[in-house]
Amino acid sequence: MLRTSVEDEERMLNFYQQEREKINYDWIIAKKENEDLKSEIINKEREIEDLKENHMMTINIYKQK
Repeated sequence: MLRTSVEDEERMLNFYQQEREKINYDWIIAKKENEDLKSEIINKEREIEDLKENHMMTINIYKQK
């Protein structure tokens, strides 16, 4: 009886440790994806600013002609 109780406790401990590891792994993946998306947004914003500058220069050149 005591032996089965200890075995049950060990199984439950193992199960919860595995679940904790899965959650931790998923959290790490989600955090990495979030950082990647933030970097992508920053790059797109820079690209937009570059395109705006280029457009303004093109307009100015066109106006000078």
